[in-house]
Amino acid sequence: MNAQFKTAKPPVAEKKEHIRDIHGDKVNDPYYWMYDYFGKGPDSTKAVDYLKAENAYLEEVMSPTKNCRKTFYGNESPYKGKDESVPVFKNGYFYYSRTEDGKQYYKYCRKKEV
Repeated sequence: MNAQFKTAKPPVAEKKEHIRDIHGDKVNDPYYWMYDYFGKGPDSTKAVDYLKAENAYLEEVMSPTKNCRKTFYGNESPYKGKDESVPVFKNGYFYYSRTEDGKQYYKYCRKKEV
């Protein structure tokens, strides 16, 4: 086992009893409090703090690969240039996806047939 795995302590998420009624079934969801990350409830800061702890753990465990990642990716985004899929026609619209310079995600688009 590598040394960084011995010293790094992964965060452990707190469990809180929360019963959800899903289509008539009662389900215990002990991690429901993490949904508060998207809201402004009492646990929203706890959820954000937990995610920060997970990120810190990842950085610690992956620290031996830092130089390799820097060499491979550099300081710029690995996603360069524009890319666009072939449009598909359906129900009077052309549907396609595209990327933009430096962005890591696709945009899903549609155009009305002219």
